[in-house]
Amino acid sequence: MSADSWVRCPRCLKNALDNIQAPDYGALSRAYGNVSESEYRALLDGQLKDRDRYIKDLNRAHNLAETMREDYELGMDSEGEFTVAYSCHCTECDWSWKFNYKVQTPVG
Repeated sequence: MSADSWVRCPRCLKNALDNIQAPDYGALSRAYGNVSESEYRALLDGQLKDRDRYIKDLNRAHNLAETMREDYELGMDSEGEFTVAYSCHCTECDWSWKFNYKVQTPVG
C-alpha cells in the first residue's frame, strides 16, 4: 500500500508561533496606581488591541495552508520482508524528513 497526502507543516507552524509576540499583560499591573486614569485607560485600550492582534495571529498560525506532502509505503513482499517507508517535504520552508524500516518476518 502506498499513498501521498498534504498536511500542515510542523516546522512552518512552529516558526509562525515563534514569531507571535504575546501582549505584556503585566504592564497593566505595573501601571495601576502609578499613572493617571487617562494614561491607564490608554494603556488598557492598547492592551485590548494587542490581545485582539494576538488572537488573530494565533488563528492564522493554526490555519496555515497544507504545504507539506507526505509519501508513505507500507507492505510485505512475497519473501516476508515487511517495509515501512515515509518521507515528507514542505514546499513553503523546504523542510524534509525520511524514515525507513524493514524487517524479515518469520515465515512458517
